[in-house]
Amino acid sequence: MVRFLVMVLLLGFGCGGGEIRRDRAAYSYRSSLANGSDRDPLMGEQSRARVAARAPAASPVLLDGDAAARRCKKRVGWRYRGEMDHATHTLISACLGRKVSRRALRGEGLSLRTDSPSPGEAVFFHNTHDRDGDAARDDRFTRAGLVIRADDGAVTFVYIHRNRARLGRLSLQQPNRRRLEPGGPVINSYLRAVRPGDAPDMPTLAGQLLAGFAAL
Repeated sequence: MVRFLVMVLLLGFGCGGGEIRRDRAAYSYRSSLANGSDRDPLMGEQSRARVAARAPAASPVLLDGDAAARRCKKRVGWRYRGEMDHATHTLISACLGRKVSRRALRGEGLSLRTDSPSPGEAVFFHNTHDRDGDAARDDRFTRAGLVIRADDGAVTFVYIHRNRARLGRLSLQQPNRRRLEPGGPVINSYLRAVRPGDAPDMPTLAGQLLAGFAAL
């Protein structure tokens, strides 16, 4: 008789413990809802993972020009894989917070202008290298970058050089000069290396090779 009573008590205690656990879980669930949490304590980790996998992808963050410029400046010095066109596409897409059309980076469908650039706009250059090896100045849209600052004709931009994001400078007012005075600050970056077979007057500076600016 005593053994029977002990077994009844133990079974009752076990059931009560289960009720307590379920009550605690339910209380935690209600608390999470009250606090605005979307984490369900009654849902297992695998179930949460399946729900997350079915969730729609987050929308791209659309940045204004100044925000894109700040974001791009932070990437100076970063290394990017792939050929220059691929690395440039990756860099500019990251700066703008959205995937940029590769056709646009080749200048297709854009209306370019050569004055009044704004931060966050793309800058394009012609003839920064001899794409087809004919030593002629017929290579259009060979390099692109993103403007991060424009002040009274002095433009600072970020572009890819040897798989790294670099700062470049160009002067709209003095496109043919590297510096205004010996030892002074650079106002036009070199964008084309002199190669054997190049004409003596082959342009090499950013201001000389400028194609124009455009919003992407």
